[in-house]
Amino acid sequence: MKIQYILLILAIPLISLFTVSCAGASKNTDKAGRSIFSNITEKEWSLIKVRVADNETLIDREALTKDNAGDLYTLKFDANFLSGKAEPNTYSAPYTINEAEQTISIMPMRTTLMASFRQSVGLAEHDYYTYMNNAYKWEFAGNNLILHSKTADGQNVQLVFE
Repeated sequence: MKIQYILLILAIPLISLFTVSCAGASKNTDKAGRSIFSNITEKEWSLIKVRVADNETLIDREALTKDNAGDLYTLKFDANFLSGKAEPNTYSAPYTINEAEQTISIMPMRTTLMASFRQSVGLAEHDYYTYMNNAYKWEFAGNNLILHSKTADGQNVQLVFE
């Protein structure tokens, strides 16, 4: 009886630990058991929408495509850096993530220095870089990656990538 009591006391913390581990894994892994963020690093993302706090849409992919700028505002993650194409420059930056809390921190961007002779409807390249540098949270919603950010004056912004 004493041995069973000791085993029960030892088993409770192990069961609790296992339960917490499984709960965390299901939130941060897909059905195959891979990290959710690994789904994000496996493709090149295209910006499809920028929404400001009052749900005003600054840009959408359809407008970019009509403006012959469908290949602009892309994003790709690798293990340590993100990179992409804005208008007209390319960029890259180191980043860190916390998968459990779904936070992201993007360091200052390195960009090429080409002059732009035009600007797509609704989004200046400088503003895009500001939003990227101010990103603080990410989420994977369906087939979309959403980066939560702030404008230079502190309004909430969502960058929606597909």
